[in-house]
Amino acid sequence: MIEGLLMNTEEINQLWAEVCSRVKSYEGIIGPQVDALFSQLFPQAASDGFMMLTANTEFIKNFIERHYIDHIKRALNYVVHFGDMDFILLHIKN
Repeated sequence: MIEGLLMNTEEINQLWAEVCSRVKSYEGIIGPQVDALFSQLFPQAASDGFMMLTANTEFIKNFIERHYIDHIKRALNYVVHFGDMDFILLHIKN
C-alpha cells in the first residue's frame, strides 16, 4: 500500500482476510465464532490508520464493537504495520 492513499478493493479484501486469519490465531478466540461473526462484516475502505467496515445488523455491529474491536485493531497493526490503528468505523449495511 502506498502511504496516504486509499487501498483498492482487492487490497482491502486481502487485508481483511489476513486480519480475520490473525484474529482467529489469538489465544481465547473461537475460530468458528469469528468466522460466523466476521462473515457479516464487509470492508469498504482502508488507508493509513483507518478502516471502514459495514455490518449486516445493529446486533453484529454492537457485538463486534464490544468483543472484537481491540482484536481487529491489534491484527491490523500487525498485518500492515501502520503503527497504531487510530480509527475503525463500523456502519450498518443498508
